[in-house]
Amino acid sequence: MGENELSVVECGLYNGKNENDFIEFLRNMMEQNTVGSTLFADDGDLFLGYLNKDNGIIGHTNLMPDIINVSNPNDKTVFVEFADGTKEVAHLNEGDVFSLETGILICVVKKMFADMDIIGTGSSVYNKIIKYALTKVDATKKKREEELKKVKEERMKLASIKQETRRIENKKREDRIREMTEAYKRAINDVSKQASTELEASFKGLLDELEKAEKKDE
Repeated sequence: MGENELSVVECGLYNGKNENDFIEFLRNMMEQNTVGSTLFADDGDLFLGYLNKDNGIIGHTNLMPDIINVSNPNDKTVFVEFADGTKEVAHLNEGDVFSLETGILICVVKKMFADMDIIGTGSSVYNKIIKYALTKVDATKKKREEELKKVKEERMKLASIKQETRRIENKKREDRIREMTEAYKRAINDVSKQASTELEASFKGLLDELEKAEKKDE
């Protein structure tokens, strides 16, 4: 370590296990104007060191055991070995393009999960999280599409209701017109019958008068 750097013992391990120490650690970093960070290994562990304006390490977080070897024997598999004797592996999925950096990242994430106080291996936890994350792909877009679909369905439902209302109103209007037409026909028919009866009576009366006139002439 440099002249302005603190040793691992002096810094202490601020990995979140002791909340009060960690809060004090953050307060000290702010007071000393932390401006950056650096990665370094010490005694088999990998640390993230926090730098002040003079590039001196003023604190650090223990990230994980040191990485001692990385290998990719066939460009389909990446192995990362750690100082604590553990090893993580990343496999290339069919159809994917091989990337050594991506493989290392996957192994590192698996190792971090494995070192957490959780049930399951790092790989199983990693796979569960990836599987869960895949369900959230374009989640906002899908939600918007579902909302638009719902709005469209509501509009179609409203249009259907309006169409049915118009159909009912049209039928009522047609029924009224038909009733008025039938009433008009009945009225005309009644008038015709009455006129015919009156004409018949008038004609009969005329015949009676003619008959009387003929008898008088005799």
